[in-house]
Amino acid sequence: MDDGKVRKTIKYKFNSDEIVAESELLAQEMAEVSDLEAEKKRVADNFKGKISHVQLSMAERAKKIRDGYEYRSIECTPVPDYEEKLMRFYDDDMALIDERPLTPDELQQRFEFEQQQGEIAREDEENDGPFDDQAGESTAA
Repeated sequence: MDDGKVRKTIKYKFNSDEIVAESELLAQEMAEVSDLEAEKKRVADNFKGKISHVQLSMAERAKKIRDGYEYRSIECTPVPDYEEKLMRFYDDDMALIDERPLTPDELQQRFEFEQQQGEIAREDEENDGPFDDQAGESTAA
């Protein structure tokens, strides 16, 4: 049934209660946008940090590939060669891995009795500690 009515868009003027209600909704939406922007920044910063970490790793790996080597810390045995005046370093398979000139201190060879005295002194320190046997007083200065 058609009652003869139609819909028409008109300009409607808000009363004060409606303006207050719309203002409260606007404030809530502005706060929500602010919270979402802050969350977006935190997430973006998090991803930026993750991306930077991976980029740094990629740069280090690219340098290794470009150079064809990297430095590694390995256990080795130093062996002085007094004739050549070199300190040679060998790995566990006794393959020479490095050498350098002996330092002035290393060039000073010890006599056998000096080496034995050094070993005895180390054993005494390990067994007795820093105390005198009889009085129990410290011998350390």
